[in-house]
Amino acid sequence: VRDLHDGLTQELAFIRSVGASLDGRSPVDPARVAALSDAAERAYLESRRLIDAVATKSESSMRISIRTLRDRVVGEIQHVAARAGVELAVAEGPGPMVVADSAALDLPALAREAATNAVRHGHATHLRLALWPDPKLLFVLEDDGVGIAPKSPDGHGLRGMRARAGRLGTGLHI
Repeated sequence: VRDLHDGLTQELAFIRSVGASLDGRSPVDPARVAALSDAAERAYLESRRLIDAVATKSESSMRISIRTLRDRVVGEIQHVAARAGVELAVAEGPGPMVVADSAALDLPALAREAATNAVRHGHATHLRLALWPDPKLLFVLEDDGVGIAPKSPDGHGLRGMRARAGRLGTGLHI
């Protein structure tokens, strides 16, 4: 369910939003059409990944190199930043990320949801991602958005982020 919310649903929401803006009343922006096509491709690939995961019931046995995992985390946030037109700076801590195999799915999805929330709900225009080698502090995402009210109830996204962080053996601090 979390993968549906954090991946496929995010892509479909973007496709719906851009599709609605292409109503024929204004000139078509080729960059928006390209972004729409990219989101559709990502949604398709995510749906295939979810189908494979359900079919094999082996999500936690995925093997992925630390470098590939780092690249997936950065890639997810770069994609959100590019799509939203916000600036992204990436800083790396010393040494490689230290994570369990189960992080192959959870860490990139957690990063994507954090960036999406910062942009969509916090109206951020700048994101800064710092990657760390400590298994209790995997990454820090800072933004210049309006933040979140201290007593705001957790929606699907925040609940999913907390669950993913728990599976990774760490916590979520906002």
